[in-house]
Amino acid sequence: MERRWQATMQKPTDRLSLCQPNSSRRRAAWGRDTVGLEMNDWFEALARRFEDTARRQGSEITSPELDPQVADEILELARVSAHTKERRFAPLACFLAGVAVERLRQAGSLSPADESAYLRAIRESLEVEP
Repeated sequence: MERRWQATMQKPTDRLSLCQPNSSRRRAAWGRDTVGLEMNDWFEALARRFEDTARRQGSEITSPELDPQVADEILELARVSAHTKERRFAPLACFLAGVAVERLRQAGSLSPADESAYLRAIRESLEVEP
């Protein structure tokens, strides 16, 4: 996979880390106690499982990828959903976010930065609701 989660940052321009808090980020480092070096392997194995299961069911899909910036926004959406409505809404909100981003991709090519900004706008709108 081209895009991978990273457990550490080698340079300021490298991919995001959820293990090490970054002072330039406004939010707390989500999952810093639960995310480890094995995360890349786990998500890559999960992506292969999605691809293999689709193949067994007669469909061909490309292995899904998870961009770190998009993942960070998904985790933040889960946090806001859980704290502003109900905790059990968080996984469903994340699922809907994935569906919406995929529909945006189908409508036209988006960069991970565009996807991240889209998800951030949704999350921020939820945070200001009473």
